Amino acid sequence: MKEVENVDTINESAEKFVSDVKKLLPSYIECNVFNTDQLGLELEMHSNRTLSFEEEKITVATVRSKHNITHSYTVQPILSMESTPVGLLFLCLKEAVSNC
Repeated sequence: MKEVENVDTINESAEKFVSDVKKLLPSYIECNVFNTDQLGLELEMHSNRTLSFEEEKITVATVRSKHNITHSYTVQPILSMESTPVGLLFLCLKEAVSNC
């Protein structure tokens, strides 16, 4: 599990970044300002936790497809500040999930 060492420092840095960008944006045409981010899509939602009774020797869980919980899609759209898609959509098909 990842832990943040100094939340205040991260928040201050994020606020400064947003402030700096807001000062720069009026210098640019909206169609020339871009944003991109990756989005992971799972084929089947699952949890790493289960409920069981005390002293139960074996806890069993089921999924529809083992492949669906060990692989996912990743999509990375690019949008302009006008909220219009830019170029082609990057799609990574069924990459193996490393934390299963």
